[in-house]
Amino acid sequence: MLVPLPTIFSLIGLLMIGFGCAPVYPSMLHETPARFGTKHSQTIMGLQLAAGNTGALLLPPVFGFIAAHLSVNLLPLFLVAYASFMLFSTERVNLLTTKIKGFVKREAASITVKD
Repeated sequence: MLVPLPTIFSLIGLLMIGFGCAPVYPSMLHETPARFGTKHSQTIMGLQLAAGNTGALLLPPVFGFIAAHLSVNLLPLFLVAYASFMLFSTERVNLLTTKIKGFVKREAASITVKD
């Protein structure tokens, strides 16, 4: 989408981005019990659904406002910024869950039953 080619190539690029990102949301929901445990998965899935729906509600009008006042040619940059934010957020959650799981394992190992 960033290369100045005919409009059909921009459409193909947008479709490829959409098809490439489509499985991310269901995959993240599917992994929630494995990442956060079954006890908390219902609450966390509710938060994920709320965040996803809020983003779907707010981001199109925000970009519409930007495009109306600046240029619709900023769409690729907007998509790159949004994808970068999602990648950063996902990796941050991965780091935090890894630290928490390591802490829980160390605590469980330090608790020993004495005879």
